[in-house]
Amino acid sequence: PAETAVSQEIPEEKASGNMDRKLHIGLRINANSNGSFGHADANYNPVMKGSGTDFYPAVSIGKSLSKKWSVQTGFAFASPVNVDTQHPSLSRSYRPSRIPPAAQYSENNLSFDRLYYIDLPLTMQYHLGQKFSVGSGLQLSVLQRVIGEKQRRDYDANNVMVMAQPSNPNPQNITVSDDVNASLRPLDLSWVMGLQYHLTTRWEASVQYQLGLTDITRNSAFGNNSSNHNNFIQAGIGFNFR
Repeated sequence: PAETAVSQEIPEEKASGNMDRKLHIGLRINANSNGSFGHADANYNPVMKGSGTDFYPAVSIGKSLSKKWSVQTGFAFASPVNVDTQHPSLSRSYRPSRIPPAAQYSENNLSFDRLYYIDLPLTMQYHLGQKFSVGSGLQLSVLQRVIGEKQRRDYDANNVMVMAQPSNPNPQNITVSDDVNASLRPLDLSWVMGLQYHLTTRWEASVQYQLGLTDITRNSAFGNNSSNHNNFIQAGIGFNFR
């Protein structure tokens, strides 16, 4: 009877282990092709602020549906999009409501250097074998931080600039500015597709293309009908805890 009890317990343990392996939780470090390298002045990453590299963390959660299919979600913090290369004309000038006494008129000049997002992806993964898998799905991105420059210019009656404040604007965090809320949309939706390579049972590398589906600007603020989308390649390496 004792031998019989032992033989019955072993399959239950194996079954429990198989169920645990169907849920995968991992930590990733990602980099974006147009925002993670060579932009130290506009780098406001909480950990790597002011450096020439701008990697950012992400958490991945996957659920196996079968031997070939799985679903994956997660979230990423401070995903950078560099405006200089993505949208070089993303700037605007407008007349403020209050005009200084010494000026005939004034203009506020606003330009964006970098946008930071919180990414929330949801993809379906198809496993080609033990090493490779491909995936595709949608990603919702929430605007987290806006880095840019703002300068007020005062002009006299002859259209000659009499003052610029500040005289040499530098990139700064202008997220809470009303001008930002009137210029940029807080949400962005993208279609994502990518390839994952499983280095070991724990480590994996990935590359992904993100294609923006929505216009990130409010066209009424810029006085045009141009469309600005966030399109870039993302690469990363991750460690799966289970």
